[in-house]
Amino acid sequence: MVRLLGYPLVALALFAMAGGHWAVLQTVAWAGMVVEYSQKAGLHQGVAETFDGEHPCPMCRHIAKSRTQEEKHDPLAVTVKMAKKAEAVASVAGALPSISSSSIPAWRVEAEVGLSRAEPPALRPPRGVLSFPA
Repeated sequence: MVRLLGYPLVALALFAMAGGHWAVLQTVAWAGMVVEYSQKAGLHQGVAETFDGEHPCPMCRHIAKSRTQEEKHDPLAVTVKMAKKAEAVASVAGALPSISSSSIPAWRVEAEVGLSRAEPPALRPPRGVLSFPA
């Protein structure tokens, strides 16, 4: 019984959390626009007007407005955006060489030290089930 109802409900919840309902609504709006615009000027012109972005229908405008309002109030989206910005700043700051009094940049010294390892690794690599004895 759980599989019969549980899995579809979980899949539906994940679909809604990922914003799938907006994709379904937008697809319905586009289908209606193609039909409406094709009746006026033919199929080729109807498809072109539907997807050019200059002729949105009222449903498309409402979907766009609702999506932006939902994104503004979503604390997870704000947290993810802040985390991405922090990662970008950290990566840029880490990529910049540090200023030192020596003529060799710090990133160059670290790269050369990393390549000149003399001691062997601490542990042997793990052996898989199908590996052959050495």
